[in-house]
Amino acid sequence: MRSSSFIFAVVIMTVTAGDALSADYVIGSFEGTTIGAGTGWKDWSSVNTFENSTIGATQGSMSVKVSPDQLGYQQGLAVKIQDISDATARSNAFDGFMNNTHVAVDVTWNPADWNFVGPDLNFARVIMYYNEMGTAFGPIGPPNPGGFTNPNIDTGNAGNPGFWDSVNYTTLHTRTMMWDYSPYKAAVTSTATDGWIEFMITTQAGNFSPPVAFYFDNIRFTTPVPGDYNVDNVVNAADYTVWRNRLGQNFTLPGEVANTTPGTVTIEDYNEWKARFGNMGSGSGSVGLNASGVPEPATWLLLSLAAATMCCASRRGR
Repeated sequence: MRSSSFIFAVVIMTVTAGDALSADYVIGSFEGTTIGAGTGWKDWSSVNTFENSTIGATQGSMSVKVSPDQLGYQQGLAVKIQDISDATARSNAFDGFMNNTHVAVDVTWNPADWNFVGPDLNFARVIMYYNEMGTAFGPIGPPNPGGFTNPNIDTGNAGNPGFWDSVNYTTLHTRTMMWDYSPYKAAVTSTATDGWIEFMITTQAGNFSPPVAFYFDNIRFTTPVPGDYNVDNVVNAADYTVWRNRLGQNFTLPGEVANTTPGTVTIEDYNEWKARFGNMGSGSGSVGLNASGVPEPATWLLLSLAAATMCCASRRGR
């Protein structure tokens, strides 16, 4: 494995704020010690170069810059809970996995690292693989038409989760991606000390001139807060803006309340958001508005939604 000045830390912590609905467990903050024995982290395919960087640092002062030695798909940065040598950290990581539903990663692209050579395949992407004794090894996330998988939540590209390109993202770009591993938890046979629970970040790069680079930070087990439509761990006015801009569209809101008009943004999503206004996940700051400041949907918004609904019903009746 090639590694240059790469500094890495496994940090396990529980943070509670206000009426916390979940407890985040950070398993990768990239501060303090090197990748390798005892950390739980490794280069799964041994074709990546690692170094630490201030670019894309969202937890502490450092991120990890991952440069695949080859383009195409590369299985790279991976963590196995049972390989964490510190007993307390290992136990906390296992509890964090079992008590949450998603693994989240903050991902950054710097266009200066990407030289597109064409003529097509101007994209890069990130997917996640999961491996445990009771569950078959494979990628997690919803399928896309290409037969691969996407993150369940992508705050930077909700319409095409997991993907980046140098045309639509011309400046430094950071986003959060989340994969829902909860369907696999019932089959878990591992413990904190026996078996394995492993997550592997896999990258893909199209027709670019190598080297290319991905920046990762703040890798954590988390549970999205219901009603938190912009995934900032607080149900507040910013989520209303996301709802308002997507009203009437075929779109799955991040943090959508379960069984609330799935796949379509409706007034019901507003009502569920309003009922949860002020709720916070772990590590959240103060809420920007009190309950009396909850924004109400404008009449024109509701009329537009009604008109769109009537139009769709008319078309179906023809």
